[in-house]
Amino acid sequence: TSISVCAQKHIEPPSYCEVSGYMYVTVGSGASNLQRGVPVYLIEKTENFEKVKAKIEYIQTYSSTAANKYANNFQSKMNYESTVNPSVEIATRLGELSAIEGLIECADEVQTKTYTQCATTNISTNVDGKFSFAVSPGKYYIYANYVTAFEKGYWLIPISVDINETINADLNSTNLSISNDLITKLKETLLGVIEQNESATLSLDLSDKYESQKIKHK
Repeated sequence: TSISVCAQKHIEPPSYCEVSGYMYVTVGSGASNLQRGVPVYLIEKTENFEKVKAKIEYIQTYSSTAANKYANNFQSKMNYESTVNPSVEIATRLGELSAIEGLIECADEVQTKTYTQCATTNISTNVDGKFSFAVSPGKYYIYANYVTAFEKGYWLIPISVDINETINADLNSTNLSISNDLITKLKETLLGVIEQNESATLSLDLSDKYESQKIKHK
């Protein structure tokens, strides 16, 4: 009697790496606000995604350039016309401001929809503002949005992980890209004109609360 023994090929179990971090922003008052319950997306850095990312960046550059040209015209008009008929001109500039804001928001929406669809997985930050992924070795992007009543922005952070490596990737004010900086500056310009012209009956929803909640850029 012969016994046949089949040697089985040894298969190494997959090696996973941990990618984790905290999401928080430092506001104008100096306080650090933990971002709880915010979706964080992990996107694999592939050739196809890099092509998609390039197209998104083109759209953002186009909208930003157009908005800046509009803003320069907006600024020059405010400098001249606000002394002629403040109430009428402020109302006109508010309408133009809405158009600029709409252009930037459109680009932001395209980015959010595209990047979230490209994600391989996602998780929401916990009560401590922390997120964590178990991933295979490779190159990735961490993507998340930051939205408040006063600020809009996003994180798109590239990371590279090796076997059994633990990566810390905090999402905070220092690596946050603000998409509506231009809008904020124009609103501040309008607010200044309104404050200088008591005859102007229009007002903006900008207050001490707004100032204290703005992100403190480092």
